[in-house]
Amino acid sequence: MLYASVSRGYKSGTTPINAANLARQNAPVKQEKLTAYEVGIKATLADRLLQANLSAFYYDYGDKQISTYFADPIYTALSRLDNVPQSKAYGVEGELTIRPATGLTLAANALWLKTQINNYNGTNAAGQPENFDGAQFIYSPKFQGSLTLAYDTPVSDTVNLTGAVSARYQSKSNTIFEDIDLYKIDAYGTVNASLGLKDESGWSVSLWAKNLFDRYYWSAVASNANVVVRFANQPRTYGLTVGYDFLREKNRVARLPMQSEYLGTAIDFAAPTGEPALLAPDSVQWRVYKNPIALGIGGIAAVLLEFAEPRIRSGVWDHSTYKVDPIGRSRRTGLVAMLACYGPASSAKAVIGQVNRLHGKVKGETPAGARYRALDPVLLDWVAATASYGFLMAYDRFVHPLSGADKDRFMADGDAIGREFGARHTPSTVGAFMTMMDDLEPAFEPHPIIFEFLDMIQSGRARRAAFPASCHCARIGVAASRSYPAQAGTGAAL
Repeated sequence: MLYASVSRGYKSGTTPINAANLARQNAPVKQEKLTAYEVGIKATLADRLLQANLSAFYYDYGDKQISTYFADPIYTALSRLDNVPQSKAYGVEGELTIRPATGLTLAANALWLKTQINNYNGTNAAGQPENFDGAQFIYSPKFQGSLTLAYDTPVSDTVNLTGAVSARYQSKSNTIFEDIDLYKIDAYGTVNASLGLKDESGWSVSLWAKNLFDRYYWSAVASNANVVVRFANQPRTYGLTVGYDFLREKNRVARLPMQSEYLGTAIDFAAPTGEPALLAPDSVQWRVYKNPIALGIGGIAAVLLEFAEPRIRSGVWDHSTYKVDPIGRSRRTGLVAMLACYGPASSAKAVIGQVNRLHGKVKGETPAGARYRALDPVLLDWVAATASYGFLMAYDRFVHPLSGADKDRFMADGDAIGREFGARHTPSTVGAFMTMMDDLEPAFEPHPIIFEFLDMIQSGRARRAAFPASCHCARIGVAASRSYPAQAGTGAAL
């Protein structure tokens, strides 16, 4: 993706507060203005195993606020804030991320920067007036770069081994506008490393070292009363950190590892950058699908409605892994649903295509002798319709009431996803769904599989199944499905 931008920002004026010798040391400075120009490219390559970003920028400053000096009769020179009428900064920045193997990530970043002060007359560190035209910004090295190698891999069902090594380098820089060695920060590089274990229960332990090779360097210089002081950074430090995440349940969904591939197709919700999803961000689906209560309860309701149809019930129960792996099965279904709503359209279509090819092999016969196939458009219409209706009504009843117009827009917009799965006649309104259910109701029947499914949910075997949902959504959903009254005499309840 190629991009270009022009933006303008402001930094408000201020009055500094110093332990001043003279009142003008705390004189106010004016508002700073920045006009920023940037062009760049972002590229995802090698089946998303490599991400490369490159940008060039130009910053035009007006009245930039800087730290400088003013002459003092007692201390020679004291620091103060001042405005530089005109100054600029420009440079090139690049980022490269490579994932050569599962759990292994290599990330590199580099920045080349050029800064310049224009037509500024000020005071130097010796308290003498000086023209600083052409001087560089303080604390602005021409080059900065970093390299990080990170590894995260499971060593058991609940424990992951984590490790990282990172190196950082920056070239020399000045802490004043003059080119005086005493005030310079020499170029330096540091290396940090860590190795640890983390458990999904919330415990973690990490052995770490900072400034691993004990490099001596300073990161700041100041002068006052004819004394120049360099502030050295820490020498090599190392330690052991033991932690526990007390908010693990609240943040559990965010910590669940997201699959990086599905049926051989790489998944990245952020790439290609800028590509639209199947549904627009202002759609009702974007609002509903991000709510765990709506997805937890709505998902259970959708399955109950699907299972009322004997052919769908037999197809799911006889050909999927739901009975033996309800968590994994639900998480995979949830991943596809999230990708279909929020992911780039090309990624969503690729994964849905894989699902359809897999479903193309599913066919059989119900215990009553009715033949079925998973790609039967009539069955796909009902599956798509029940999913939309379940999520929609769960959100409306348990999260936030929706208007009739929003409900119908939700049903209509869902057709874009339903058609990708092979559905052809999904209901475009809630009323159309009720009519569809009335038409299919003669074929509905109770069955022990439905109660086995409810028992799996209520017992907790599938409570952590990531639609995603909070740890209590499954029980709430079962209670809701058993207690809510039927809709319009159809005999179906959410």
